Amino acid sequence: MGRAKDLVKRAAEAVTSGDKNREYFANLIKETNERSVKGALRKYFKNLLKESNERSTQSLIHRRRTAMIKDTLCS
Repeated sequence: MGRAKDLVKRAAEAVTSGDKNREYFANLIKETNERSVKGALRKYFKNLLKESNERSTQSLIHRRRTAMIKDTLCS
């Protein structure tokens, strides 16, 4: 992603101030920055969901074991 940012910045700097493409490149830089932030957030929430799923799975296993022990003791 860093290379993409550098490339966009170099291209934007090459455009003269009166050129119509200046706004395009400015928007492209903004979008590139937003994507990099979103990528970090996406990774954070992906890891958070993964941890949550692992905890839920462990909790389910413990409940099943508890139910099996309860059934065994009550039989």
